[in-house]
Amino acid sequence: RRKGQLIGGADENEPDGCVAKYRAEQDTMPDPRAFVDPKEVRKMDKRAVFITGTTGFVGAGLAVYYLRHGATVFALCRGGDPTRVERALMSVDPNESWRSGALHVVPGDVTLDEVGLAKSWYDRLKGRIDLFLHAAGHIRFEEEDPLNIEINYLGSRRMAQVAKELGRGRFFYISTAYVCGKSMGQIAEENVPSSHPMHNNYEYSKILAEHAVQ
Repeated sequence: RRKGQLIGGADENEPDGCVAKYRAEQDTMPDPRAFVDPKEVRKMDKRAVFITGTTGFVGAGLAVYYLRHGATVFALCRGGDPTRVERALMSVDPNESWRSGALHVVPGDVTLDEVGLAKSWYDRLKGRIDLFLHAAGHIRFEEEDPLNIEINYLGSRRMAQVAKELGRGRFFYISTAYVCGKSMGQIAEENVPSSHPMHNNYEYSKILAEHAVQ
């Protein structure tokens, strides 16, 4: 759950950078089976999966996995440009085996109310999604970038609310080991208090997001 963001989330300012940077490290890609009951894998060709952050390495990897198994993937993308998403998927899987599934690029933006979903898309998706995977994020360590809070915390809260309103599907949030902040030694997989000592507001925004989506 927290390893994912460490190896590259979907940076809204550099949507394709993470994919190119980590393409040589595909063996570190998080195993999407962690999100699915093994008994359900054989039914994946009938699944509808909504994924954010598909222009980043983790989100693209998740999309490729589900598409390879024949699932229908709805990929939220700012501007709704299919070429951005397809370029990211091809960077992860140049053989394009992901074309086995059905890819639908959904215009949206996690900084907007209801993540910018048009009513037509909202109506189309309502009651249809089996699984929500929220991998979108903003990574800036060097400065107190307000987009860390806007995208990582508030964006996650908006996405969780939309998933709840659309109904039916389970919601999974891709976090980061950076929520451990200034902790040392062995760190348990458990909730970190929002008052935990942090290095920067990126780490703080991800802690807030974890609490927001519970």
